[in-house]
Amino acid sequence: MHLREVIYKNQKSLIIYLTETEIKDINIKEKIIEYKKEYLNVTVFLSGSRSIENVLKAMVQKRM
Repeated sequence: MHLREVIYKNQKSLIIYLTETEIKDINIKEKIIEYKKEYLNVTVFLSGSRSIENVLKAMVQKRM
């Protein structure tokens, strides 16, 4: 699990990257529920055939 905290519109948001096996882990699901209480926005990405770095790069380029 990779976490990235970002500030968007002066609000703390969290981006979580999970592998296909991590999404089935109950402990990780419980952590995500806790993160939802702490952050205004929590976004979860499930990695598949693409690498996490390429997904993040594509997101940043689309925002600009």
